[in-house]
Formats: sequence, structure tokens, C-alpha cells
Amino acid sequence: MESKTLVAQNWKLDLNHTDINFKIEHLGIAFISGNFSEFEGKLELVEDSGFENARVSFSLNSESLNTGNDMRDNHLKTPEFFDAFSFPTITFESTAFYKNEGDDYKLIGNLTIKDQCREIELIASFKGEATDLWGNNIVVFHIKGEIDRLDFGIEWNQKLESGIPAVGKTVVFDMNIELVPDQE
Repeated sequence: MESKTLVAQNWKLDLNHTDINFKIEHLGIAFISGNFSEFEGKLELVEDSGFENARVSFSLNSESLNTGNDMRDNHLKTPEFFDAFSFPTITFESTAFYKNEGDDYKLIGNLTIKDQCREIELIASFKGEATDLWGNNIVVFHIKGEIDRLDFGIEWNQKLESGIPAVGKTVVFDMNIELVPDQE
């Protein structure tokens, strides 16, 4: 689905309609899912190239992590995992955004967690443009990717008697991103 002529050069996350979700393997046979509820982000278009070469940035409040279990969430916020008190923000700054195939774009950038910065690659699938019920223009992307948590200093690794790690090392992201024109 090709985008029409975009109505704005600068876009920001619609905080009420964006979901930042993740999951990680648990006990080698299941998954634990969660999300971040406090975040902000923007997409800035350059020249007249549509989304091609856009600059993307976002930040997450690591304290807003939620897996639906208070005891687990509190543990994830400790220094053994995110150390939310010392590192309250997780950030991403794009270095490349280009058309890959069909409606998919490759989004490459620097992710920083706990002062550990690593380049990651995400797939951003353009889902379309629309006008919502209140007359606001929106664009929607579905973004997927994964990271190795060990690359970001999240090294807690208790093992079961069988030797299987209680928590896997690969974190999978699945994000529904709705953007609205940034009027600032």
C-alpha cells in the first residue's frame, strides 16, 4: 500500500493508540509478555521522499514496564534487569529507514538500555493512512524485531535443575504505531 501525499513533515506517536509490546521465553517452553505504557516518539520526513530516509526517535520510561504481575514487574525494575531507578529511559535513534519489500521498511538505529548502546534492525510494515473520527490524519506502522538482552547488560540468568535458563535471552518486540501530525 503506497502512501498518498503526506499531509505533514513531522509526526508524533498517538499515545492513546500506540502499543509497545514485548515477549521473552520462560522456562524454555512458554513466553511471558509485557508492554511499556509511558513513551514518546516522532518521525521526521526529509525532503520529498515520503517515508524513505525518515528520522525516527522514541523513548520509553523503563518504570512503566508491565507484565501483569507486580512481583515480577518489581524484579524486572531492579539492577538485575532494567535498573529503572538508575536508568529510567530506554531510547532509540534511527540511522537508516528505507523501503525493503512491498510495504515493509527496514528501520535501523541505536537502541540504548542501561547505558549500553547497540545497533538494531527492525521491520516497519506500513499499514496505511486514514482520517480518524475527529478528522485527524494518521499513519500506521506495525514494527517487529528482536534483541539479545545480554547485549544490553541484562544478564540475570538463573537456571532450572535441568540446566534450562528460567528466562530466555531473546526479547521479541511487536509494536502497533499510530502517528499524528506534530503541530509543534
